[in-house]
Amino acid sequence: MITRLKTYLAAVLLFTRRLNQWLLIEVALLLARLLRRSTQKQPIWLVAERADEARDNGYHFFRYLCQNYSEIRAIYAITKDSPDIERVTGLGETVNWGSFRHYLYWALAEVTASAHVNDAAPVARRAWDAKNAGHIEHVSVFLQHGVTAVQLPGFMTNNLYAFDMISTSTPRERQFLADHIPHARALRLTGFCRHDALHNLQPPKRQILLMPTWRREFRELIGRHGRKLALRQFRETEYYQVFDALLQSPALHNLLERFDYKLVFYLHSGAKDFLEAFSANSPRVHIAAPEQNDIQALLKESHIMITDYSSVAFEFVYMEKPLLYLLPDADFFDKHVKPAYFDLERDGLGPVTRNASDAVHELQALLERQGQAEPVYAERIKGFYPPKDAGACERTFQTITKMLKSRQHAHPRSEEEQ
Repeated sequence: MITRLKTYLAAVLLFTRRLNQWLLIEVALLLARLLRRSTQKQPIWLVAERADEARDNGYHFFRYLCQNYSEIRAIYAITKDSPDIERVTGLGETVNWGSFRHYLYWALAEVTASAHVNDAAPVARRAWDAKNAGHIEHVSVFLQHGVTAVQLPGFMTNNLYAFDMISTSTPRERQFLADHIPHARALRLTGFCRHDALHNLQPPKRQILLMPTWRREFRELIGRHGRKLALRQFRETEYYQVFDALLQSPALHNLLERFDYKLVFYLHSGAKDFLEAFSANSPRVHIAAPEQNDIQALLKESHIMITDYSSVAFEFVYMEKPLLYLLPDADFFDKHVKPAYFDLERDGLGPVTRNASDAVHELQALLERQGQAEPVYAERIKGFYPPKDAGACERTFQTITKMLKSRQHAHPRSEEEQ
């Protein structure tokens, strides 16, 4: 009886929350129509990433707008308690994520731009429903979160996302998406905004960044079994055992001591609930808390990277720095995502290993070459991107501006609207 009552109450709360979200969007849309007719103000460009983050393409695009285009009212949506809140408040205007003002700015915006598929909206599904129903006409820009090199079913097969523009970073990525997504017309080869900050860098530290991606199964463990049992089951996974073996490896510790390097272990946010399972018995190994460390700063200051299937590898090689792969689970493409055009054995940007011992062996060889990638990998790294510059933010801005002008020519406003 109690279980049934809890289920009923949970359903009522969910219905109430969704009804409230629907009402907020409807009120925001109505008020936006009234405000557009009664006032003529700066165009609003609403920018976002995840609700509590300002570290990705959204942040870099927002910063660029604030520094270069004051005629645009750029607003960044972020939670008040975000560890990144000061980064954006120091640049320009912000709005508290999920507030009514956030709903209203989303409805009023001329452009929305986000590193995720949320359309910079408080509630992504409700927002896309409104846009697909013709209740909103802003330009929706997907700045992307990482180079797409695997199949992403939710994004690639979903007709819900009415993007007007999708940023891509390489010709191969753009072609792959063009062949597989329903919104291929929106693709543009602009480069990623955050890559503009990866030029004219200081020499890296004697630092190795170990940064594996997450696994879909991890998110289900705590919900199904509770934290204590989930942590125990996590320790039984190949993922944990291989990476923990590397962190605990005396051979690695000796290597770090011999070459005077430090290793930083940064766990993906999708697995951060299990960070406490990891430890290291060396002062040269540091386990980083995700909320206290900026990914791009770690990438820029590190000399070598060890990763698995993470698209962060493409970020690292943008700076033409060496990496190696450590792949603990052979069934990754069966359980997590499906492979696409980039095969690690055929196209990989560094040597592929599958256990801690082999990873240490390859790392030693790399360090003995003074951190120089083998010629075959160095050639792949140089050829992965088109000619690089620091112009992705400007290309993104100009592409959006052209879209806006094209719309104005196609649908000129009446005197009443002006």
